Amino acid sequence: MKEKEWKQDNFQDVKRAIENHLYPDLGHRALSEITSAELLSVLKKIEVQGKYEAASRTRQKCEAIFIYANLSQRCENNPASNLKGTLISPKKKEFKALNPEELPQFFYKAK
Repeated sequence: MKEKEWKQDNFQDVKRAIENHLYPDLGHRALSEITSAELLSVLKKIEVQGKYEAASRTRQKCEAIFIYANLSQRCENNPASNLKGTLISPKKKEFKALNPEELPQFFYKAK
């Protein structure tokens, strides 16, 4: 559904993440059969690898999938919504700012 709406690179990234992280454990199951505990188990496998951002984004993708599945009557609940706050939060990246005196050299190298 989102393929036409999103940029192709973004769509492929999301599709690949779903295929790599969710399908191996849950791809053979009907959405209506998947429980919060099972989904948490899959997300913890990602988290244990130190991929906190990937685990968090995968949970968000699952929540969106289950919202749509619920609205289209493919399932009655959203097991991903119960999992907010259960994963390690990704570390925020600090981006170093340039000092004003470094700007001329930065712009020169950027040419």
